Amino acid sequence: MYLHGTLDLDNKNWMLGGDFNQIMYPTEHSTSMAAVPDSQMYQFQHCLLQSSLFDLRYNGSSHTWTNKQPSDPIGKKLDRLITNYKTISTHPHAYALFLPNLFSDHSPCLVDLAYTLPTAGTRLYKFQNYITKHPNFQRIVQDAWVQAGSNSLTLSQLCWKLKLIKGDLKILNRENFSNIQERVSETYSLLQLVQVQALQSPSTLFFNKREISTKSGSSCEKLRRVTFVRSLA
Repeated sequence: MYLHGTLDLDNKNWMLGGDFNQIMYPTEHSTSMAAVPDSQMYQFQHCLLQSSLFDLRYNGSSHTWTNKQPSDPIGKKLDRLITNYKTISTHPHAYALFLPNLFSDHSPCLVDLAYTLPTAGTRLYKFQNYITKHPNFQRIVQDAWVQAGSNSLTLSQLCWKLKLIKGDLKILNRENFSNIQERVSETYSLLQLVQVQALQSPSTLFFNKREISTKSGSSCEKLRRVTFVRSLA
């Protein structure tokens, strides 16, 4: 904080990395229930906040240190690469990579000031509101959220969890809503067949099938209209 105030570091590129020997949040401990917020965490948070410093976006393990004790393993995020807004403005593609700690108990960190995000074969993900109508939507999101790890206390942690959930939502959309036009046509063809059967051989079985097919056709038609409107947006 002394350097920040005396050297006017808000207006200069500033990047600081290494072993801070202190976690910032309980979730940065492998046993988060054993780590409770204390004065040292608050002081660390306050120091970075007052200095306008924050974690540079990174990839790799969320824990950068391990006690290397198989009988009682513990992992913590003690190593960080922090920076300020001036640096991000100057190097918008700056990126940190925490590598596996092969020999040391700490993870080494590599910094790339001109990291290029992959573009080949990638497309921006567009969330479709209609998938919220699927009966399993809420369960799928809840399961994916839990599997993605601990609470998201930082923006980078939230983005990481949302990225993991995106994969499950893509599968849900592909398995249930892809080729919707063809599905609507198939459903109506089946409905017409059942209606003919119900007329030719009236029975409880055929009338029940017709009712089910009618509801299915109605649902598909509503979904087709929604996807059509979305395609025009």
